[in-house]
Amino acid sequence: MLIFYVVGCPVAAFIILYTNRNQLDKPEVLKYIILLYQGLKHEMFYWELVNTLRKCLLLSFHVFIPDTLKTMKALFGVLTMFVISLAQSRLKPFKIEVISTLGKSPSNLVENREMVASLLTLYGGLIFSQKEQELSLLSIIFFILIILANCRFLILWIF
Repeated sequence: MLIFYVVGCPVAAFIILYTNRNQLDKPEVLKYIILLYQGLKHEMFYWELVNTLRKCLLLSFHVFIPDTLKTMKALFGVLTMFVISLAQSRLKPFKIEVISTLGKSPSNLVENREMVASLLTLYGGLIFSQKEQELSLLSIIFFILIILANCRFLILWIF
């Protein structure tokens, strides 16, 4: 069942998008695939599946890499997020200006804000999972940074 959801659903979604790639803007097709294609440039119809792959990889690292290798989990997560972020900044898959760029600063990208929030949450999780359960200054700082980064992303996303 797990393989059906993790592999089968994204593959089925890609097949549907790929076979209809020349008709994606037609209302009768768009009403069925709007969650997979909304806001993307026509030639980047598959980008939501790239984001799904990124999220599946991050979860896979957490599940399949042993807890004794917490640093490796974080490094694989950072590498995955770096590669996807780099590809996204070069390909600019979104046609909506607020998502693609808000102003001239790449730090204002909605997707970049999401990745920064994910990265801080990832590293904060490493700090919070340490054997020492005492609240140190570092853990309090990371907690505040995680809250601020997630709120910053959420506010722009709602906007």
